[in-house]
Amino acid sequence: MTLDNFHTEEMMFNSCKPALLIVDVQQAIDCFSPYKRNNPSAEEKIASLLARWRHASLPVVHIRHSSKFLDSPYHQCSAGFPFKQSVAPIGDELVVTKSENCAFINTDLEQILSEQEISEIIVCGVLCNNSIDATVRVASGLVIPPKTNGPQK
Repeated sequence: MTLDNFHTEEMMFNSCKPALLIVDVQQAIDCFSPYKRNNPSAEEKIASLLARWRHASLPVVHIRHSSKFLDSPYHQCSAGFPFKQSVAPIGDELVVTKSENCAFINTDLEQILSEQEISEIIVCGVLCNNSIDATVRVASGLVIPPKTNGPQK
């Protein structure tokens, strides 16, 4: 299923409480040449997914990178630090700020997921070969107890 024909009613998960993690979709993305990206419509697709996620009242966690390097477009003092407007947090959506490539390193993301009893994550972003890859790899090793609707053995 692609996002083009995706409807909220069709969302199927392995658990009863999934969360959407949107990783590093910040204005800094525009500082890089569009010719180096193979996904120029990623932000539009993520915004569409986010709208459907919000419509279903499912939890969202926005993750942003805060570079340690002053000359980085991801540094907190840079114009590139804010989220892209199309996917910016609203209301009580959570924001996790990281300074490493993985969203679980030196953040409270794992604790947040545990406290909210999140048992499945769906991860999206623009730069897949860095922060998304690292975040998914660490997440795959986490032990999050599965929730079931049936009787427990």
